[in-house]
Amino acid sequence: MSANVSLSETFDQWRVKTNELLVMTQTDGSSNIIKLTDTTNSTSNTTGSIISTGGIGISKSMVIGENLNVHGNIHANGNITSDGSITLGDAATDNIVFNADINSNLIPNTNGSFDIGNTGQYWSNGFFESVKLHAKSDLGMTALAIDADDEDQAAFTIDGEQTTIAVMRIDADVLTTNSVAVFDDNSASTSARDSVQVLQDNSAAVAATALYVQSDGGITGMQLDKNFSGIAAATVTGLHVDFDRTVPGSGTAAFTDVGIDLDVTAAGLGVTTTTGLDIDVVGATSGTHTAIGLDVTVGSADTNIAARFTGGEVLMLTTTKLSFHDAGGGESINASSDGNLAVAAGTALTITTPQIVLPTTTKLSFHDVGGAENIVASSDGHLEINSGTTLDITAPTVDINASTGITLDGSILSSVTVGEDDTGYDVKFFGATTGKSFLWDESADSLIVTGTTTLVGTTNLDAVDIDGATQIDAAITVGEDDTGYDVKFFGATASRSLLWDESVNELVIAGKIKQRFGSAFHNVHHHSWVMGG
Repeated sequence: MSANVSLSETFDQWRVKTNELLVMTQTDGSSNIIKLTDTTNSTSNTTGSIISTGGIGISKSMVIGENLNVHGNIHANGNITSDGSITLGDAATDNIVFNADINSNLIPNTNGSFDIGNTGQYWSNGFFESVKLHAKSDLGMTALAIDADDEDQAAFTIDGEQTTIAVMRIDADVLTTNSVAVFDDNSASTSARDSVQVLQDNSAAVAATALYVQSDGGITGMQLDKNFSGIAAATVTGLHVDFDRTVPGSGTAAFTDVGIDLDVTAAGLGVTTTTGLDIDVVGATSGTHTAIGLDVTVGSADTNIAARFTGGEVLMLTTTKLSFHDAGGGESINASSDGNLAVAAGTALTITTPQIVLPTTTKLSFHDVGGAENIVASSDGHLEINSGTTLDITAPTVDINASTGITLDGSILSSVTVGEDDTGYDVKFFGATTGKSFLWDESADSLIVTGTTTLVGTTNLDAVDIDGATQIDAAITVGEDDTGYDVKFFGATASRSLLWDESVNELVIAGKIKQRFGSAFHNVHHHSWVMGG
């Protein structure tokens, strides 16, 4: 049945009715509770113990013992808290809109089971203070993959403000056969580009190193594998170092600029061979090919040095010969396989500038093909040509200009001319005793012998001036029979002398005659003596 029941505040108790609608018309409501004993569950908005076709306004809290099913929207002026799980939406057409900030962590319920976005639906931008990725050992996919299709925007940019720690670091602790990092430029574009750039572009950072590679293990520190198969004319370079120092605006500081500094230090307990620079150039047999192992060009400096070697030998072991060519390719100077250094006819050997400096602490050696040492520049500055080795200088004339002197150890097997007519030079021969020598003094035009002089054979002297004591241990003959010469001995007093005058065949004594031993004077040709004084 249907009926409306009006309850007044003087109504002493609730009455049980089966009416479908209960209306309280009193403006102040009722101070008692409405209680229904019907346990019918609601499965829609038209079923249950209480059914209302209009809205329900509740000014206090409401507690629902079981489920809450809302056919429309839910709006909360305050906070919403759930003690259990929340499922939002039942299809991909549903969505969640956040107008508020998220004030908590987003932690997945199951580790490594859910995604943010998918291969067809991407988040636009992500702003994070820190991103930490951990890929399990059985993940089966790349931990971080970036697929950038925007051709004029960088795929990956790091703007680091670090000062004492690395901006980016990759640690590979269990790597076996692959690489820590791979940069693969597989573009077919023929435009010029740098596949990898390392830029240190602040000129004030004078102590910074642009690229530092450290290898504490492995037999190769750095390997450059350059391959080229183009058919167009090109200059192909395996390693190019472009080092430029601009002239400073002021100051006169001394600079030492090194394009490539190779510092090799090796030690071992067994047989160790250490090579600072190993150049292996293999030319092709097809076409016309010139293979150059080392091409050095210097110039424009006050002093130009093409090559400088300090310490150790400069060893050139070749099965053929070492050649120096002119600009047209003609062979001018060559060291042949038999150890001879040959200067071709018509070739001038001129060393002006740049200098060829070999400041070595040991020696410079030229070897033959068998490794025997033939020509040696030892550490004391001597150039030694070993026995059995020929130094051939065919052309041009070799001028030796020495400001201090020339020292020859050995024999000279041909004539030697020092200077020229009216222009002479000192020539000095030393003896085996200190202070003993034989000197031709060009300034005095004199031959000076310091020491004992032994003359074997006939010696023809136009004039002899002896200033010191002289001892003669054999007979003296002046002239020959029928051809004589004056012989005169002076005394210590003026006008006193003894003279054999060959023109008058007389012995003239200007002074006293004293006989101490033996017989009187005896003249085999004349019986008379002439005395005067």
